[in-house]
Amino acid sequence: MAAKHGMNICCQKNHSNFILELDSLAIVEMINEGKCCNFRLNLIIEELQQLKKHANCWVEHCFREANEVANFLPKFVVNSENGSLYDSYHQLTVGAKGSFQLDKS
Repeated sequence: MAAKHGMNICCQKNHSNFILELDSLAIVEMINEGKCCNFRLNLIIEELQQLKKHANCWVEHCFREANEVANFLPKFVVNSENGSLYDSYHQLTVGAKGSFQLDKS
């Protein structure tokens, strides 16, 4: 559901040619190969495949430890109890900016 939400946001903002990194290799394979044995999950996977085609998006696996921003932000939101959507680097918190710089290097 998080992948679907993220792709929807990118499509609403008219972004294309982006990479969606997920820490679940199984979900990445389902999206890229279109194979899913769970009917309910299959509906979501099919939607993700359509969004992927529309946005010209690449879906790749990324270890959780290698994506510090994605690791930092959920913890921050849970602790602050304030949901936020960050559209640029300048909007990120100091901690997320540090994580972003680590990921970038």
